Amino acid sequence: GDISAKLSTPMNIQGGVAVQVAKQWRLSADFQWVGWSVYDTLFVDFKNPNFDDISSPRLYKDSYIARFGITFDWNDDISLLGGFYYDKNPVDPKNINPSLPDTDRLGFSIGADAQLFENLGLTASYLFIRGDQLTVADSEEKYTPGGSPFNGTYNSSAHLFSLSLYYTIN
Repeated sequence: GDISAKLSTPMNIQGGVAVQVAKQWRLSADFQWVGWSVYDTLFVDFKNPNFDDISSPRLYKDSYIARFGITFDWNDDISLLGGFYYDKNPVDPKNINPSLPDTDRLGFSIGADAQLFENLGLTASYLFIRGDQLTVADSEEKYTPGGSPFNGTYNSSAHLFSLSLYYTIN
């Protein structure tokens, strides 16, 4: 049925730097502050009177993400890329649910960038993300009429592949 919900998304402030440390090598780092604390409640208003509205406290804390990368210029047309990041969990374990971030995460990436023609390039990459295992025994999250909590052991990982074809206008 029809519902309405208001969602406050977090503000992000990010800055970074890249340094050419040798002719073929670049190092980069950036830091991102994420204002998750604006996401204090999820309220869902069901238009159908047969369903109870849901008001679920989120109580997220502000968080951060730190990223580091390295680029090796194989030649004028091909670069090899690598990096990792740490994403700090914004949620107290008792407020965990499967809908949004739930544990600290580490990500590792590799990739390559190739200039195929003067204005046409191709980037391919792979990112592996692994979340810390988290066991929740005192969940305060409840969505079902009987009040079933989200207690349990959470494991998360992801494999992301990317392929981008780009055209540069001079």
